Amino acid sequence: MRLGLGARAVEFGPKSRDLNVARDVHPRSDVSARSIRRWTSSFSVWLCAASLGLGGAGCAPDEGLDELEELEDTALGEEELNEPGFDRHRLLGDVAFVDASALTVDEIQAFLENTPYGGRSALASYSSGGRSAARAIHEAAQAHGINPLLILTRAQLEMSLIGKATASQFSLDYAFGCGCPDNQSCSTQWKGFHRQVDCMASHMRDYVDDLEAGGSTIAGWKIGKSKKTLDGYTITPKNAATAALYTYTPHVGAAGSGNLGHFKIWKKFAAYVGYLPEGPGGCRAQVYPSGAAIQLYPSAPLTEAYGMSLGLVAEAAPSCFLDVGRLEDPVSGVLAPKSVKLSSNFALSEFLAGEPSSSRMLLVDPALVDRMQVFRGKLGTAVSIVDGFRSPERHLDRCDGACQSSSCLDSCEATLPLALGSGAIVTSSASAQKMLDAASRSGFSTCWLDGTSLYVAVATPGLGCPAQ
Repeated sequence: MRLGLGARAVEFGPKSRDLNVARDVHPRSDVSARSIRRWTSSFSVWLCAASLGLGGAGCAPDEGLDELEELEDTALGEEELNEPGFDRHRLLGDVAFVDASALTVDEIQAFLENTPYGGRSALASYSSGGRSAARAIHEAAQAHGINPLLILTRAQLEMSLIGKATASQFSLDYAFGCGCPDNQSCSTQWKGFHRQVDCMASHMRDYVDDLEAGGSTIAGWKIGKSKKTLDGYTITPKNAATAALYTYTPHVGAAGSGNLGHFKIWKKFAAYVGYLPEGPGGCRAQVYPSGAAIQLYPSAPLTEAYGMSLGLVAEAAPSCFLDVGRLEDPVSGVLAPKSVKLSSNFALSEFLAGEPSSSRMLLVDPALVDRMQVFRGKLGTAVSIVDGFRSPERHLDRCDGACQSSSCLDSCEATLPLALGSGAIVTSSASAQKMLDAASRSGFSTCWLDGTSLYVAVATPGLGCPAQ
């Protein structure tokens, strides 16, 4: 499956594998957090040479060297890697990395006008190459199939251009370090924000394309292949986005730099704009009361089963499902276990009660989780899910036409929400009547007692709670 959104519009020089060696030799014995993030990013070591010839001839002398020398050093501490959700082997989701349509030009401009830092970015009124910074970012994102939010993240990580209200001309002209090899001056060929952003996005696309072809990036990073960063961490990239980001910046880094810094800024920016990417098949993530965001995936055979087995028309049959083998946060790329909390008292695994352990695709409606948590609070004691999601096949095996005189739990139609992830059968140590009373005050669209069990659902239209 192709990750990208189209072919590259521009190639910047040859992708010589001989340059890999130069990429991984750091000229300093200490790890400088801020200088790492700006001037030892992957392409900043070799891009000048790659763009102008292997010898690097033509790189202009004396531009910006004084500013490079003024960057402060920051010691790396292991405790700084304990950022919630940070996995140095999976920095970002692949879907998010190439989501070029994440922000429009106007949305990028609005972001620059009112940033997550509570002020106006230096880029808000800046123009380069006859276009605004916002338009340059958008055009680069579209041309190379890279998320504009990723570009904004790099602009902050490299030169603090989002958080700063003003910026030096040098930091604007060489915003992403293109054409600025270590301990050398920067090339005038890449001078200008519009050239810098296009160059950076183009090379990010190069890395992804190399990985999609089954190879490694120019610096030797590859999915599933262990490699050491320049600050001494062994990394085994779990996806293409992570391998690409370590190619660009081969450092885990301290809190304000490297890929840990990238993770923190990305998370801040994504939360600020409420970003959730559109995933495969047009499926988006579901966000649960706990804050867990989990990507959904299409399954044509399962969608077909809803029509064939349960008689649902195409418009009513679900097309996007949770995949227990890929419980990925599409923004951070973090993979969750089946035990992930969907609310304070309920884990995803509990909604699989009754399903065979081999079941992979399922549905769990966030609204059901929310009402279950309210119900748990009103009941004041633990609630056990006896039966949660039912696959179409299992639902047919369990149900039997209409309600019987003694029970409606065998009714195919009445309990259909179980197959749609919006219903559950629960028990508790509380009395049956107390459960029903609590359920009636918890916002369920349907509930009824069946012996010591309670059926609840949020599907609409409901049958009432308690059902009539």
